[in-house]
Amino acid sequence: MNEIRWKLKKLGTTNSYNFTAEVGKISQRSFGKKMINILLLKNLKLTGHNEILCETVWFDYRKRFETTCFAMGDVISFRARVKEYEKGYCGDREYFHWVYGIMPLESVYDYKLIYPSKIKIEQLYTKQIKKIIFEE
Repeated sequence: MNEIRWKLKKLGTTNSYNFTAEVGKISQRSFGKKMINILLLKNLKLTGHNEILCETVWFDYRKRFETTCFAMGDVISFRARVKEYEKGYCGDREYFHWVYGIMPLESVYDYKLIYPSKIKIEQLYTKQIKKIIFEE
């Protein structure tokens, strides 16, 4: 696990915290037979602090984020909780070996953010604004 992720663990999983992060990109991942939009946030920090807690964090891009209109490079603030989860293959390792002929990698525990709320734009990406102004 990336050393920076340990900073999320230190916050604990019982309380909600205020975070700021830069919007990285919107992408997609498969979830069964359908595709889900996901949002990459970069340089996650506690609001009011300069220390980076996590370099990247992914969220499902659902209703809570869709209500806020932001673009890549914008800095947003939001409230969320930290949660531990098992990363990697979490099923029957022997069955996986029998089906695919290889043993899956060991799963590890990592930390993510859940229940984002109170999402708002703190700072617009200024290079985008300058580019639009000077192109006209």
